[in-house]
Parts: sequence; structure tokens; C-alpha cells
Amino acid sequence: MNKRAIGVVIFLLYGVPFVFFAMYADFRFHNMFGYLLMICSMSLFAYAAIRFSQIWASVIGNILSAATSYICLFKMDGNENWGGYFKPFYPETLFVLVSLLILIPQMFFICRAYVAKRKTNT
Repeated sequence: MNKRAIGVVIFLLYGVPFVFFAMYADFRFHNMFGYLLMICSMSLFAYAAIRFSQIWASVIGNILSAATSYICLFKMDGNENWGGYFKPFYPETLFVLVSLLILIPQMFFICRAYVAKRKTNT
């Protein structure tokens, strides 16, 4: 499989609304497993993007994931329990906070992939 195709696959995998699914799993099942799954999967995608020299897939994929999560988030707006569940935050505020915080582990794995790639090239 060529690198461009791998980049497209990574980009499409980022299209899943991970932040929304994590928040929904928290709301529905009252556990944090969705956030763990989000961190692991998005970090793996970021690592793969750097490993295959497709950083564009990670950057644009994060934007796509945030956009799809934002759309799904407002589909839940009519549920009155949804609005009060994430106290002290509103769902929109938590969405922004989680979307920004998910970048931290991704940057960690991007740096690891970059170092590993440089070691194999030298």
C-alpha cells in the first residue's frame, strides 16, 4: 500500500467523532472508558501518520474529528439530562476542553514516532 493511500485511510479513521462518543459513553454508561478509547485510538492514528510521513492526515483529521463531534454534540442538545450531566461544565465547554486536551497525548506520540523514524533513517 502506498503512503498516499495510508494517509487517506488515517484521515478517514479520524472522521469518527471520538470526542462525542467519549462524552456519550460517559453520559450513557457513567464510566470513563470512552475517554480512554479516544486517547488510545487518536494517539495511534497520530503515531501512524508520522511514521508514514503523512502529517497532513493527522492535522486535517483532528479538524474533521472535532467537526463531526461538534455536529453530533448539537444533535444531543434537546436531551435535558445531557445539559446537566457534565457539571461544572456545559457539554459545549467540555467538548472544547477535551478537544484541546486530546492534542497532548497525540503530540507525545508524534514526537516518539519522529524520533523512531530518525533513528531508522540514520
